[in-house]
Amino acid sequence: MASKEVNNNVEKISEDLLTVDISDEAGVVHSKEAWSRSSNSISHDVMYDPQLLKSVPSADDVTSKFSTFKCRPLQSDDYNHGFIPLLKQLTSVGSVSESDFQDRFNLMKNCKGTYYNTVIVDRSKSDQIIASATLIVEKKFIHSCANRGVIEEVIVSDEYRGKSLGKQIVKILVELGKHLGCYKITLNCNDQMVNFYKQNGLDFTAEENNANFLVIRVSNSINPEQSLDLSKKPLKVFESTKPKEAWGLVSESDKEKIDLMYDPILLEKVPSVGELNKKDPNLYVRQLQSNDYKLGFIDVLKQLTSVGNVTESSFRDQFHKMKSSNGTYYQTVIVDKSDASHEKIIGSATIIIERKFIHDCANRGLIEDVIVCDQYRGKKLGQLILQGLIDLGKSLGCYKITLNCKDKMIPFYERFGFVAEENNANFLVIRVQ
Repeated sequence: MASKEVNNNVEKISEDLLTVDISDEAGVVHSKEAWSRSSNSISHDVMYDPQLLKSVPSADDVTSKFSTFKCRPLQSDDYNHGFIPLLKQLTSVGSVSESDFQDRFNLMKNCKGTYYNTVIVDRSKSDQIIASATLIVEKKFIHSCANRGVIEEVIVSDEYRGKSLGKQIVKILVELGKHLGCYKITLNCNDQMVNFYKQNGLDFTAEENNANFLVIRVSNSINPEQSLDLSKKPLKVFESTKPKEAWGLVSESDKEKIDLMYDPILLEKVPSVGELNKKDPNLYVRQLQSNDYKLGFIDVLKQLTSVGNVTESSFRDQFHKMKSSNGTYYQTVIVDKSDASHEKIIGSATIIIERKFIHDCANRGLIEDVIVCDQYRGKKLGQLILQGLIDLGKSLGCYKITLNCKDKMIPFYERFGFVAEENNANFLVIRVQ
């Protein structure tokens, strides 16, 4: 069971949101006064802007088919609308009080542009939640600093099954992910659910040699010149837009600023990180920094997958969005300092911390994008950075650490203690006491 004290490891957020302008996902910046008026008119908060669902046809279809049903974002008062009992039909929830729910809700909401927890309610039963699913939007440096959408925790109340609500809420999140500019939308499922997601009009496909990892790839159809009229056109997402100067040169003042993705002290507590310097004093592990574009970070990623057009300014822009996501991204690199005049990055990996309402409002660690430069392979550097992220995830209180891999890589990860989930051979897990 994850310690509740772990949640204090994330960055502190502003205590008074009314002292700053609030930006929503649709690109509209609200004034402080407008936010105050909105706050006074409702007694609850929402996980994300409800206006986004107006551009999602499948959300309207819910009410068209069932007049008393409505699709909406998760709300801060949904503890009283049966959200936790619904999750108990999916997995172990543990002991979650109303206060625990509120704390976790606020933490997730303040991970800007990350969590899109969506529910279907029955208005004839006082907004009882009858279905739920989550879209998590992950920020990437690859694919021209794109976003990836991940669908998780799809559940329909046993009282309402047989109405195709599971298919409907998945379609809603797929359409929402497309409008949020995700270059692909993915989910992981066990064997018996694969055909459900491949058929039923959902049209997911399995990755090659990765049968349980299902994908919808999205063509980039967002035109920067399009209107932000949510009812008529695909929206231009505030989270993914960049000012004109972001595509030009970096100013000298910006170049002088070096920011860190996360607190270096966290790595000092990871034993495997210190072992690298003992083996080779010219190599060391650290967190990603805002000046790492010029140290070859993008070149390393190119050995992993398609990177696309990433300028120094677009790298910095994405870096700061990731850093501002409230302790979500722990991008970690291996650096070669043998050339005193110019250090270079030779390896990289990421652990993403996902916040959950399940398992006593615990954290889950997701390891992704592990890569070591080809000229440095054979030194077991990939093993070292992987073990470092496993240890880091444990120190951050993750109840489990997961990754998805192709068939040929399964034996490699099993050496680190990963085991496949039952009926889900490509989804590997380390469960943490």
